[in-house]
Amino acid sequence: MGTDPDLFVHPERISSQLICPICTQVLENPVQTVNDHLYCEDELIEWMSRHDIPLCPVTHEELKPDDIRKPSRIIINMLAELERYCPNKENGCEWIGSNEQVNTHIKTCNKRSIIELINDINIKDNKITQLRQRLIHKDKHIHTLEIKNNDLMNELVIVNKKLKVYDAFFEDTKQKIGSSSSIISGSNGGSGGGSGNGRQYREYDCKSSSSSGSSGSSVSGSDNKESALQRLLQLRELGSFEDEGKS
Repeated sequence: MGTDPDLFVHPERISSQLICPICTQVLENPVQTVNDHLYCEDELIEWMSRHDIPLCPVTHEELKPDDIRKPSRIIINMLAELERYCPNKENGCEWIGSNEQVNTHIKTCNKRSIIELINDINIKDNKITQLRQRLIHKDKHIHTLEIKNNDLMNELVIVNKKLKVYDAFFEDTKQKIGSSSSIISGSNGGSGGGSGNGRQYREYDCKSSSSSGSSGSSVSGSDNKESALQRLLQLRELGSFEDEGKS
């Protein structure tokens, strides 16, 4: 549907080339056929849909959809520069501007009909409702992320405490292994003075170990069990760390 020429300031100056042959009004969303005739897009689509073989309203030549295109930039500029009134002129609006500016003006015109204003209010209310629902959803998502973040922070505290105990445990084991190695190396160095002395030392060591095997093994075994038990208790005490992290 085109625009009523009476809405333009100087309708007598409007070129006939800018008048739609179907609706006889000023072109709106113009399109051009292969024979260079201009029509309102909606009017031409409606015209073609009413005929099995659509013909041009002017030349009566067959119209093919593939031949329809947008007009040149010159036609677009000529329509945009036409001076016109506000569509709400009858309601008291005194705005005058170019044809391309009228849509921007209508959005802020305070002389629109009550029905249009109510429709705009309803549209904005629906938009506000949608935005509020999105805000509620985002708040819930943020709350969920905050809970997950707190859980991760608590887990990090527990892991750091566990790492400290593990480091102390392995450091203690490393020191014990080092002291045992130094004792063994020292004893080997002392027996290197002669083969006879070394052999006598080994024989004496075997006898002494056989004579005191029961008592010595029981003492060393109890020490090892005690130290292993202590380390196990240290690791099991980590369960209390979880309570500290959650508190």
